[in-house]
Amino acid sequence: MDFKSELNNRLSLIQDWLNYNKIGATKEKTKSIACEMFWSLMNNDIDPSDIVAIKAHIDLSPFSIQEGNIWTHLLEYFDSSPLSVDSKKYVAFFRDISELTPCGLNTSPNASCGKFELLYRLLRPNSRQPKKGDIVDDGKIYELKGSETRILDTDLTGVEYKKKCTKIFDGHIVGNTVKTGGLKGSNVYEIEKTQYKHHYQTEFAKNVPLSKQLLREYFKENGWECTDVEIDSMFSSVQSEEDTPDSPAKQMRSATACTVSIQDSPLRLENHSIPERRHNALRICESVGIAQYLWHQDILQKLILQKMFIKYKTKMNFDKIYIFGDGTNIKILGGPEDLDKVKITTDYFRINQTLNVGYYIV
Repeated sequence: MDFKSELNNRLSLIQDWLNYNKIGATKEKTKSIACEMFWSLMNNDIDPSDIVAIKAHIDLSPFSIQEGNIWTHLLEYFDSSPLSVDSKKYVAFFRDISELTPCGLNTSPNASCGKFELLYRLLRPNSRQPKKGDIVDDGKIYELKGSETRILDTDLTGVEYKKKCTKIFDGHIVGNTVKTGGLKGSNVYEIEKTQYKHHYQTEFAKNVPLSKQLLREYFKENGWECTDVEIDSMFSSVQSEEDTPDSPAKQMRSATACTVSIQDSPLRLENHSIPERRHNALRICESVGIAQYLWHQDILQKLILQKMFIKYKTKMNFDKIYIFGDGTNIKILGGPEDLDKVKITTDYFRINQTLNVGYYIV
């Protein structure tokens, strides 16, 4: 068989696999995806018999994408095949597939296919590409994210955020000075930025009741409604000024100082959630005169992320987000309670731009 005939046979076999999984909205798009897959097969020595073996095992024993290391899961999965297969070769092939972002899977010029989407579709033959979202599988809509996951507010832009913060904080606390960019030298209120944490810890400690009121307005104005318990959760009491703001010893002494009062207080902490416990503990500390406070920026950031996630999920109407990263530590987020699985890496608050604000997470 000559090279051209062999090439056409391989492409035809790939197209049959894609058609079986209903991947590609048109014949032309399916062919385009097949062409991009071709080199992944060639580079990993995947021959026609391997494709048959992969499809047969997936049909016989459906693969479930779970949290953790998908490459380890795939290796164990193919090792369990009753057929004689080269599991390591198959995993290497699917690693290559995970990096592909074929144009044939784009739903519009502004909605490009992301990494891991083709991998998901091949491993889950009954999954489909919905009109909204990345994947629909077993009646559920999933968003798939790669190594850079950004959760954005659905409405709030950087320019609007800057205006609202100025309106709320101006005349009450001292802002920070922008060091670079178009706003260099301007006084603004970037309370969410990690580099200004200690500055705003000092500012919010000057008048804690006022600070709490300002933060209530801050969350409300930006579309992130917060309860009093959530506002209080950003503050913890400290007893002395001799330690650094984040000193564990300082926070330990604060907790110890409250212990006696808590035992006899009507606000006893049993049967309360953790935010409610902090809220009640602060009230107790205030009553015994030891209420010097430390503001926790990390809790502010987590609250903002939670509120953004809720808004985003409501707007996009998905069931879960799969954060694949590089595949070694998949995380699945179904609701704001799952955000404990991730950490914020950096903010995306561009206060001189009309882009929506948000956070990068891993």
